[in-house]
Amino acid sequence: MHEVPKNADDMMDVARLKGFDGKITAQGKLLMRGPLYCTETSVASSSSSNSRGKELQVFLFEQSMIFSEAVGKKTQFTHYEYRYKAHIQVRKF
Repeated sequence: MHEVPKNADDMMDVARLKGFDGKITAQGKLLMRGPLYCTETSVASSSSSNSRGKELQVFLFEQSMIFSEAVGKKTQFTHYEYRYKAHIQVRKF
């Protein structure tokens, strides 16, 4: 009973993904989506004081994993838009 609304929410978020050059429908079934917190550390110094954190939204499909950044503000009446950053092809065995 909870699965149908969650799947609808997930697909509405996929529709808000902007900038992906490929065909989103060719990526297969959406398996999972969620936030991923990433940090970048400068090469000159590996201390944690120089690291910058960023939260990315990740969409895991059967064929690829798409990384995006949430832009805009989420309110009661609006949702984030997701700007494409990168993707990784997923190989099936």
